[in-house]
Amino acid sequence: MINEALSNGGPFGTAIPVPKSGFVVRSSAVKAAPDLKVIVTRYQLPDATTTWTEDAQHDPILRLTRLDDFTILCLLDCALDQVCKITLAQPPHQQRFALSVSVTTNPDTDEVESVVPALQIKALYTNASTAPEGSGKDGIWPELPYDFQFETGGETGFYDPATRRISADEIARGVVGKLSDWNKANGGATTGPYTDPVPDSCVLGLQLSDPCCKSFVSLPFLRTPSYLVRSTRDFRHTPDVYTTVRR
Repeated sequence: MINEALSNGGPFGTAIPVPKSGFVVRSSAVKAAPDLKVIVTRYQLPDATTTWTEDAQHDPILRLTRLDDFTILCLLDCALDQVCKITLAQPPHQQRFALSVSVTTNPDTDEVESVVPALQIKALYTNASTAPEGSGKDGIWPELPYDFQFETGGETGFYDPATRRISADEIARGVVGKLSDWNKANGGATTGPYTDPVPDSCVLGLQLSDPCCKSFVSLPFLRTPSYLVRSTRDFRHTPDVYTTVRR
């Protein structure tokens, strides 16, 4: 019965996923982030006349098991030579909102005399045509130029050391004010990068959120995938294209 199901598929004729390969991740990152997100993509060849590309729609992961505090086992429904990229990502719930501060202490008593926030404003965009795009560092939105950052003492009202209270409203209004100044200097209301004058929680979250840390393992495609070895076609490697040789 099991062999028949594996050969003919499930009750609706769908193929039953069977592990064909896998890998083990052993790292201290597994302990630091127990819910570490693992994403795997594979290569695909739409037809014999096109190049091998990443298939972002198919998820080849069949099982993801945490064996111990440092080790994750991942089983895949494809051979390892079909794997395109493995991504290890920090889980979203481990990200945080953070505000840097400058602390002044008394050199004689080591008592804290003042706590002043030190916020570097990030560039935000409502005009998609002006926003930087790209992978990795090329897609990170930069900080505003120095002329549009807060002057010394400009963030004083953001934090009350007596009550340890952060004033979210003051931060949002101050940030939007600087973004508006930056927008006016770069095209204004029609072609400027940021045209929304309303301070809200979205602006605050984008300014105070930590980036999501990710690690990528990209696997070069160096040979014919194992599932094509018995094919009537022979795929030979060229620098960027796999060409088909008819037998």
